[in-house]
Amino acid sequence: MQDPAAIKKDILARAQAEGFSTVRFTKAQAEPANADRLREFLDAGHHGSMGWMAERAQPRSRSASFRVWGPHTSSGAVRGNRR
Repeated sequence: MQDPAAIKKDILARAQAEGFSTVRFTKAQAEPANADRLREFLDAGHHGSMGWMAERAQPRSRSASFRVWGPHTSSGAVRGNRR
């Protein structure tokens, strides 16, 4: 098994090489309050024209949804560009 710190360093280097200015890592677990916050977000119409968010709200609000990443996934990376 590869060292998690080495994997993180490799992901960061690859993302920067592809021009991403921001890379963050997080645990792949749902917080208990996420379902309520997601429902409030959707009820307020913050999802705009992204109707799929409302259509998939139920499965996305359960911690089991993280299983799509794999049963042994412990973290995820988010990349972005600052404007």
